[in-house]
Amino acid sequence: RESEALEVDVALRPDRWLVPRIDGYDAAAEYAIIGGLVFIPLSHPWAELKSHDKHWSSSRALIHHYWGEALDQEGRQVVVLSKVLAHPCNVGYHNLSNLILSRFAGQPMRNVAELARAVSRCEEEQLVFNFQRPHGDGGELVVLDRKEAIDAEPEILAQHLIAAPCMVRSDGKGEPRPLDSLQPNVPEAVTVSSS
Repeated sequence: RESEALEVDVALRPDRWLVPRIDGYDAAAEYAIIGGLVFIPLSHPWAELKSHDKHWSSSRALIHHYWGEALDQEGRQVVVLSKVLAHPCNVGYHNLSNLILSRFAGQPMRNVAELARAVSRCEEEQLVFNFQRPHGDGGELVVLDRKEAIDAEPEILAQHLIAAPCMVRSDGKGEPRPLDSLQPNVPEAVTVSSS
């Protein structure tokens, strides 16, 4: 350098955290409702909303567990079971909330969109969710009958005035949008043209 001043362009980017400090400006909620189980990505704004909830200590524990952890891969989220919308298809699980989803159908889920897609493609008789507890060791296992959960979806959504079963960022960016459907893959109708 020899005491010579240099001009250097440096691209600055904000730090990216596993648990976002904000959800975005005028951001729509990102969620997936599966058999009444409400899944969301863990974020500071969600934890602040939960501060007036009876389960505040467990949501605070979730934030503290992931505080300061850098985002190691684009699109990764901490998927949380926020609450359970009570319905006969999920009896026995109504009191669960603030649990970290560790696996669905034996597979780890990177984000809410991946979970919604995995559920829509699932052909097993049961939907099997494994959760971590925010305090201590152990976990929770939730098993729902797939057909009952699918059949209950319209009733659960109507009862709670929810327009879509999920709103997700399928590419990890942009505004959340509904997946085409959480219904199982149904072959498209074949049209026959008369020529």
